[in-house]
Amino acid sequence: MRWLLALVALIGYIFAWRADSPGLLGLGLAIGVLFTFAAVLAFAQLRITGSAREETLTTAQMEALKQAVRKPSANGHD
Repeated sequence: MRWLLALVALIGYIFAWRADSPGLLGLGLAIGVLFTFAAVLAFAQLRITGSAREETLTTAQMEALKQAVRKPSANGHD
């Protein structure tokens, strides 16, 4: 999908380059800019999700986290 967005952006720029009227030039540039922006966001999303950590914790991990965060009592005993 991201490569398709980049291809459409390129086609929009080529269309703007070959345009004979200001209206077609503006349409080509608008298509090129919008699809370039969409392609950049799609590639960034791929990069972010590729390096993201797993967000879910198991029950054992949750209990270990609770034990690590629990404050000690005032008399020094748990």
